[in-house]
Amino acid sequence: MRFFAFVFSFAAFCSNLLAQNGTAVSPLTSSALGLSVSYQTALARADVAVAKSVLGSTQFKGEIGESISERLLNRTGQWISMTPRLGPQGIDHISVQLDENGVPSQLRLDETKFGAGDLSVTEAGDIQMGSKWMAVRLNALANRYRQIAASAKNGISMAKMPTGLPDKQVIRVPLDDEKSVGIWRQSSLDAWHYDGPPELLGKAVNQLENLTTLFQAAGDGRIDFPKGLIQVRITQDDLKITIRDASNVDSVAGDASRLPVISQTILPVEETKWASDSVRTSIAAELKRQLPHLQNEEANNWAFEIQGTAEDAEASIRPVPFNSFAETQVLRGGAVGIILAVPTEIAFQFFNGEPTDWSRVAGIGFLAGGSAATGSYAGSWVTYSLIKTRFGYDASARAAEILGIRSPVLFADATGAFAAGGIASTVFSYGGHFMGYYDLTTANRSSFAGIMGSGAGVLVMPAAISFASTFGTAGTGVAISSLSGAAETNAALAWYGGGTLASGGFGVAGGTVLISTGVGIVIVGVTGAVLYGFQLHDEYLDDLRIEKTIENLKQKSTFFLSDGSGIYLK
Repeated sequence: MRFFAFVFSFAAFCSNLLAQNGTAVSPLTSSALGLSVSYQTALARADVAVAKSVLGSTQFKGEIGESISERLLNRTGQWISMTPRLGPQGIDHISVQLDENGVPSQLRLDETKFGAGDLSVTEAGDIQMGSKWMAVRLNALANRYRQIAASAKNGISMAKMPTGLPDKQVIRVPLDDEKSVGIWRQSSLDAWHYDGPPELLGKAVNQLENLTTLFQAAGDGRIDFPKGLIQVRITQDDLKITIRDASNVDSVAGDASRLPVISQTILPVEETKWASDSVRTSIAAELKRQLPHLQNEEANNWAFEIQGTAEDAEASIRPVPFNSFAETQVLRGGAVGIILAVPTEIAFQFFNGEPTDWSRVAGIGFLAGGSAATGSYAGSWVTYSLIKTRFGYDASARAAEILGIRSPVLFADATGAFAAGGIASTVFSYGGHFMGYYDLTTANRSSFAGIMGSGAGVLVMPAAISFASTFGTAGTGVAISSLSGAAETNAALAWYGGGTLASGGFGVAGGTVLISTGVGIVIVGVTGAVLYGFQLHDEYLDDLRIEKTIENLKQKSTFFLSDGSGIYLK
């Protein structure tokens, strides 16, 4: 809403100015159009749209559910959680129980589904958690544990386990109900290492062999074991954990809703802040996985913004294709162009005492809408390329460092906004020439003035936010510089508005009006300066032309009139 208020007020301002100087119609309209498209593109936050477009992988959603269910699983007896997988696909949770001699004797398997996720079917037709699906994975897990046991028996290196290793590269070997040792490796190409007391290595090897025997027996169908399906849902009001008996998945053809419910836990959302934190952490981790060149701070900022603007946890992890965002920008940009150009053109004709030429109004509206839509679409993809690709991100980071901008994402957003405005101005200017509204010289000048004016306007917003971040304080009393993303922008706008509404100021709306006015002054000033430069250039050429003409006349002693008579000049 505040953006469209800015467009309307700026259109009215331009109309009065345009009415006073008909020769400035194209350049000023071009500049106003470029700035409006730039401003709209910047507010749309293409960078957040890029982040949303890379979410939603099966592994990502599974990890969220697993992290929550692991914390809430409450099983009777001394169940010990094992490393369930050594790759991206596998069983979510494997737990074993030791007998009185410390030998693994009982097994339990659980699968977690987050949100509305259901049991899937493999390309081979095996139902997830079904007998065939489970046998394949248990046999593979048994083979892997067998290989690790052989490696440990034949002379494994001893080294301290580094922090931050992925779960699939770490195996905790239980020696009893309370004590365990670690087997780890840096990557799938690295050798396994032992982290534990040297005197317990032999016992660890025996326990690896015992686990291999248990997994193999389960995979071959020689022992029975419980299987559970854990469904995790987070709404605005509560966290719901439903555990179903998955022992007879084959008989229900994978329809999770037909599995009997073992237990259900519902917790108020205010008591489960850790669950929201887990979702946010998972979002940031997924962003880093999909965009490895991204800085950690940027990934965390995006995670906060995505989660803060979503209706619930499921919506926050739902992917949105970037092309859908770009197509929406086409509609918004087209609307902005029409809203700005049509009233401006009508006002120009009115203030000049001309009858309204509705054909020209319609043509200008069509041209402005198409120009703004084109610029908005192109600008969105400029931001996308600067963030999504490593080369673009590194270039943005370097440019941001040189310009003193806080982050490469802010630079990418500003660059996309500038590109959107510049393209919109250029298309509008030359489109008007081809439609016969003005000559090529005017089109050239209009395009240049539009790019310069809108570009200057684009720089005002990040400069204003940067100034407020440096010297301002948010309504909560913290320094604005300690905030980021939307929180930083809103705090800066409220600061310009004289403080929050609660403190007696005009809040974000007041700050937006103030900065929008400044943006309008900048664009008109820059465009006016460009037009004045063109005017001085034209006057210089006229003076030079007159001077040359007089000089040529003085050098020529005789010239002939049309009737053939001659005049002699001394």
